Amino acid sequence: MKMIRKQTAKKIPGQRQTLQRQAIHDYLREHNTHPTADQIYQDLRKRFPNLSLATVYNTLNLLVSAGEISPVGDIGDHALRYDGNTNSHINLVCSKCFKIVDILYCQLDQIDRHIQTSSGFSIIGAQFLYYGICPDCQTHSEFTHKEN
Repeated sequence: MKMIRKQTAKKIPGQRQTLQRQAIHDYLREHNTHPTADQIYQDLRKRFPNLSLATVYNTLNLLVSAGEISPVGDIGDHALRYDGNTNSHINLVCSKCFKIVDILYCQLDQIDRHIQTSSGFSIIGAQFLYYGICPDCQTHSEFTHKEN
């Protein structure tokens, strides 16, 4: 399922807004699959034959620095993934197939406010990462959950 966020990417101060940068940003906003840089590169080089993997990495670093996307990190598959959804949400990761699902939880804003109030920190971001076994992998494997 695609979650499309219709908006134009903000111009990153001090950087030209090229078609390739815009395409990378659009890709992340239009795909909630939490892709790696290599996945983005493989998909976009069909439209941009001159696109380099270095351009993808550099653009991702710029977008992270500008707060336009979030790095998800290594989820066990030794690959850095990226999330175009910068709103508060939970990332639920399957430990078998490494699929990531976004879970919206309205009380995350309350948690942010509580942490900010009790600590004095100005919250600029948070990551909520849960691990489990997705329904597909539960169905197609001998996974059994043992109660403690």
